[in-house]
Amino acid sequence: MTTFIRIWNAVETAIIGLLLLAALAISLYDMFARIFGPQYVTGWAGELTVYFVVWALFLANSALTYENRNVRADLVVQMLPLAGRRGAEIIHCLIGIAFGAVLLRYSFLAAYEAWDFGDLSNGSLRAPLWIFYSALPVGFALVILRYIHRLWLLGFRFTPKLPDHAESES
Repeated sequence: MTTFIRIWNAVETAIIGLLLLAALAISLYDMFARIFGPQYVTGWAGELTVYFVVWALFLANSALTYENRNVRADLVVQMLPLAGRRGAEIIHCLIGIAFGAVLLRYSFLAAYEAWDFGDLSNGSLRAPLWIFYSALPVGFALVILRYIHRLWLLGFRFTPKLPDHAESES
């Protein structure tokens, strides 16, 4: 595995972990505040928790794509000979790139419109919604990059393990 990909994976995992830890800490604080000190309850804890979890989920989709653990129907593909599996994986990557590009475009437009209109959340936090919506284009852009990387590996660094495992990169 290249150093760049190792760093990318580590940074992505660290960010996801920090977002989820922050969401957990905020939720726990709010829960204990409701039980032991209702005067310390925040009105924004639930909203911020949702924002952190959504960001973590869209970033995690990139990692799942890299590890080839995203949702897919590959029962028939696994029964194909090696050349057929490679071809199916190439088609899978091309479809993933095309689908991700469509989603990237529309999610970017949604985030841009939220920024352009100055949309704010309805909760007490009144956070700009473009920050929340930006998780989508960032996540889809990372997924597209993962599919492009996988396509490059299938084309230039193919090994028999590649269709099944991301670890065959080295």
